[in-house]
Amino acid sequence: MYAVQQSVALTVPVFAFDSAGDPVTGKVTGDWTKRISKASGAFAAMTVTVTEKEGGWYDVVMTTSHTDTLGLLTVYLTATGVKQINLQWMVTIAGEGGANLTHIDGLATSSTLATLNLKQLNVVNTAGSAIVASSTGSNGHGIDASGNGSGVGVKALGGDTGRGIWGAGGGTGGHGIVATASGNNAHALMLSGHGSGAGLYAVGGATGAGVQAVGQGTGTGLLATGGATGHGIEAVGGATSGNGVTVTATAGNGHGVATTGQGAGNGLHATGGASGTGLAAVGGATAGHGLNVSSGGTTGYGFRATGMSGGAILFGASGNGHGLAVTGIGTGAGLSAQGGATGHGLAATGGATSGDAIHGTVTSGDALGDDLVDSILTRDMGAEPTGVPAATGSLASKIGRIYATLRNKVTVTATEKTLFNDAGTAEWKKPVSDSAGTYTEDEGTTP
Repeated sequence: MYAVQQSVALTVPVFAFDSAGDPVTGKVTGDWTKRISKASGAFAAMTVTVTEKEGGWYDVVMTTSHTDTLGLLTVYLTATGVKQINLQWMVTIAGEGGANLTHIDGLATSSTLATLNLKQLNVVNTAGSAIVASSTGSNGHGIDASGNGSGVGVKALGGDTGRGIWGAGGGTGGHGIVATASGNNAHALMLSGHGSGAGLYAVGGATGAGVQAVGQGTGTGLLATGGATGHGIEAVGGATSGNGVTVTATAGNGHGVATTGQGAGNGLHATGGASGTGLAAVGGATAGHGLNVSSGGTTGYGFRATGMSGGAILFGASGNGHGLAVTGIGTGAGLSAQGGATGHGLAATGGATSGDAIHGTVTSGDALGDDLVDSILTRDMGAEPTGVPAATGSLASKIGRIYATLRNKVTVTATEKTLFNDAGTAEWKKPVSDSAGTYTEDEGTTP
């Protein structure tokens, strides 16, 4: 018995002899009774051509229909005056042991350039790439991987200093990695950093973006979660004018970037270079905002910025646009600013010519909220003004003069009016006169 490949035709030579051991000649196909058993099953009649050669030798021409069942294949032939001829093979998977492997682990494939169907593939190469995949067909993928359930399509772990996935775009407009969500709320790409490593580390080309991600439905184009001390996204711009991350929403009201922090972590952590901004946002051509921020949790900030030696946030507008347009929701403030130990919660500087440092416009309600007005009106103005009033001064100084005049001691003689401080000491005086029925008070002088 020997092996024969499944569904493979073959011609088998047999020798016919009589009871004396002498060759039997002159037999034709119709003289033979042919029986077959497949996979050790019951015998049945078979149709097969038996052709005489010479000297008692005949060819039994087996077709693919005879070898189409895996397992033990048994055939026997009988004819008048001929001892019974018995034949037996083990039908095996097509391709086993052949030059072109077309079947693995019982899963059939086809053609000599076979597609391998595997349960698992373990590849180790100590010299070069473990897996090299190239598609030469029209728009074919080098690797097409699909996960099941909560499993990922591709799980890649980088070496000590290497990357888990390294993608290089085409020479013209091809992307290194293209991720598209197929389900309504599915994420196109979900990455998690480990330890102090970034979930995604992307460096753009001379004019290309490090990452370009497009979400579908309510799914985000890119969802990145940082590790314990690592950032969800760490992006480094090009040496000259390239951005670390460039994100554009292309459909409907989709967000270019949707980021959510966890615990005490920031949804987006951006640090500017020596002279660059950590985050540069440009609004749309008509009414789009460069940066639209909504507070998430009950105590969370929509946007939180901490300055080092410079400003935490620097906003600049072109044309007649606002550097910062902020709208509160419900009872929330459009802008909530808290100063540091010695710093200002909000520091505003007016324009070089006639611009206001802070400009409020009433659309519904007060231009300045009740809390801010109350804070101004109830604030202790400090020590009372001293000395002779100046020609110019602050509003607080001028109001203080009025209050001190009403409260403190004042003496009037025929020639002068003297105003005292709270301690009863003369602070300043005004010369007075009465001539021809006209009473005159001159500018204040020292007492």
